[in-house]
Amino acid sequence: HRSPIVPHRSCFAWGDYLSGLPTPAASVLGSCLQPAPAQTPVTIVLTPPSPVVGGGVSLAPKNPPQRFLSCIWYRSVTADENSRILTYFPPPNPIQQNGSAHTGRETLGPGCALNMAGLMLNYTGNYTVLIASRTNPILSTVVLHVRNPVSTNHSDPSTVTLACE
Repeated sequence: HRSPIVPHRSCFAWGDYLSGLPTPAASVLGSCLQPAPAQTPVTIVLTPPSPVVGGGVSLAPKNPPQRFLSCIWYRSVTADENSRILTYFPPPNPIQQNGSAHTGRETLGPGCALNMAGLMLNYTGNYTVLIASRTNPILSTVVLHVRNPVSTNHSDPSTVTLACE
């Protein structure tokens, strides 16, 4: 019994991502998947919630599909190829393809989590994940605010004497 895959007018253009992929991945992703009528939005959780310059952050989709076909991260509010950070295809034949927006500081963690290290102020902006699953694609965006670290007083320790009168 095969489930029909119904073409949809606003199909995602997978062609740019499929070159060099194994034939099964290319054939599955080359199909247009019809979104479910009532899609539940996916929340992206930032850890830590207030990342700072020089630190790291994880952008993790909350409750992503357990058996997804691919995961694509963009440094943009839209799924634009010029802003693609990376594309990941999970096992049995895991493949990660870095995009033009990949800086070398991004890695993929469990459940399509995007991990970024060595944050800079210009990392502030919109990040979008596109998760393709067997049922329906999930597109979710989060705004990342990278802040300067709070300065602290690093003076040399000294003795303080308090007197009460």
